Amino acid sequence: MKIRNEAEMEEQIQELKTITRLQEQCRALQIQSVKEKTVKNKATLALLRSNIRRRSQEWALAKKYDQWAISRACGKDVPMRLANSRCTMEVAREKLRKYVFDRVNVHNVLIHLVRRRGRKLESMQLELAGLKSQPDATKEELRLQQVIRQLENNIEKTTIKITTSQNIHFLYMDLLDHLKKKLAGYPTELDKLQNLVTNYCLELSDMTVMSQDAMMITDEVKMNMRQGEATFIEERRARENRLNQQKKLIDKIHTKETSEK
Repeated sequence: MKIRNEAEMEEQIQELKTITRLQEQCRALQIQSVKEKTVKNKATLALLRSNIRRRSQEWALAKKYDQWAISRACGKDVPMRLANSRCTMEVAREKLRKYVFDRVNVHNVLIHLVRRRGRKLESMQLELAGLKSQPDATKEELRLQQVIRQLENNIEKTTIKITTSQNIHFLYMDLLDHLKKKLAGYPTELDKLQNLVTNYCLELSDMTVMSQDAMMITDEVKMNMRQGEATFIEERRARENRLNQQKKLIDKIHTKETSEK
């Protein structure tokens, strides 16, 4: 039994060693795989960096070429060159296409106007040639034309005078209506003013009576003040006389007492 257990333990130990060895091999394989992937990733990163640098250089060259093409397309038009300097080639091409299209439309419109004015000029030249080819007017026709022009001037002046007269008439009618409205309100205003004058007269008479009463009261007060002043002076003199008499009497008493001592 003991031998059997030892054999089983030995077998388990061998299995564990085998498992450990396999795990170590797996770990070694994983480490090697990681190293290989790291090397591969480094190579990929180097390739990507190289591609990025190359693409950056290509983009810079393309941008420089776009700017050169835009500058060449704009020519001496500095504002347009500045406006499109930061745009891409596609945007600048679209703007330039629209600008050229607008200029072409303007050019076509101008050509149409020039042609129409040319046709008008030709018709006027033909009309002038026809007028020149006609015979000169006679003296009677010239006189009649002068009379017609004078009549036209007179009609125009008369029309202006009529218009001015109508405006003056309308202004006069408006002013007349305004004055009538004002005149209609004057009786009421006059009645109000009459009432005010009557009230002022009554107040003035009352104030006159009040002023007369005030003057009488003032005179009476002045008279009373003068009488009071005279009475006060008399009383003061009498009081001073009594004081002098008392003083003399006191002096006599003192003199008598002094002589007795």
